[in-house]
Amino acid sequence: MSVSVSVRLSRTIDESYEIRIGHGIFTEEARNAIERLQPSKIAVITDSHLNKLYSAAFKVTFGSGARIIEYRAGESRKTIATVLRLFAELQDAGLDRKSLVFAVGGGVTGDMAGFLAGIYLRGIPFVQVPTSLLAMADSSVGGKTGIDTPAGKNLMGVFNQPKAVIIDTGFLGTLPKKEFINGMAEVIKHGAITDADFFRKIAAARKAITGLDRETLIWMLEKSCTIKAGVVSADEKETGLRQTLNFGHTIGHAIEAVSKFGIPHGYAVAMGMAAEGNIAAERGTLPLADLNLLTKTLKGFGLLKYTSKIKKLDTGKVIVSAGYDKKNVAGKIKAVMLNGIGAVLEKDGKYSFEISENELLGGLRYLAEI
Repeated sequence: MSVSVSVRLSRTIDESYEIRIGHGIFTEEARNAIERLQPSKIAVITDSHLNKLYSAAFKVTFGSGARIIEYRAGESRKTIATVLRLFAELQDAGLDRKSLVFAVGGGVTGDMAGFLAGIYLRGIPFVQVPTSLLAMADSSVGGKTGIDTPAGKNLMGVFNQPKAVIIDTGFLGTLPKKEFINGMAEVIKHGAITDADFFRKIAAARKAITGLDRETLIWMLEKSCTIKAGVVSADEKETGLRQTLNFGHTIGHAIEAVSKFGIPHGYAVAMGMAAEGNIAAERGTLPLADLNLLTKTLKGFGLLKYTSKIKKLDTGKVIVSAGYDKKNVAGKIKAVMLNGIGAVLEKDGKYSFEISENELLGGLRYLAEI
């Protein structure tokens, strides 16, 4: 004998939020979020480097009642061990389901704090305050949170949308140039997959961008966030269109992991874009002139500075690492293929396509030669 009980969960939940972009807006917008959300308690999660630079600003913004929780800066700290320690600190601070977490920092902080907020008491609200260009242009928008495992990047995580994103370009003034360039990979990627005009304008505005011209940065970030927001709104859980945001990431994440994070994320993704672009060119979907333009633009921003290290990487390990990519199906490595600058290949609603080990190795050889 058996019986059946249905659990009916049809529902519509509005998780929309605003991305505020400007210069010098951090304190005002953080206070606006607090006023709107009325949290019982506040915790600020940041890294040791940011806390040293901005501890006074944190006190002014959040007051003496907020718990400032720091972890040692670095991608290598984006682990379950760090999350468990931060979890214990939230408990010690007495945060409940009405409390609010501010994630103030780069991509590592946003990914980890967002993940923690998603699992603490089965979920409490959080606000993203990205301080690196990479986080401003990409990782703070869209609700993908997570941590790294020994097998690869971001393999443990949850979708957890923030209540707000506060992008204050003033933080970029203390960002090392190497880290600023690191973030340009995601901006260039957004143009490469959706908007050829934006792509070309980025290349033309290189001096203004790297010179931190305020108006140019706000324009660039507004456009980049608009592109990502549009994709996320159409496909929040990455079942189709959102996979296009992973252009360059199949090979890029593998390079980053095998280098033991010696090659920073943005630089690795840039190499992944060049390698996957080469595969698309070999297949005939990406004109050679567009591949050359992509490579030239990445080079122009200094994003291909680590290509000399490709020859030193264990290519077998790169293949194994690529095999763990979340886009893969039935053990087949998949990647996003460009169909020209500003467009991606799509077939029957699919945006990622199987690539062979030989094609992946060909992409790595291309990197070693440019």
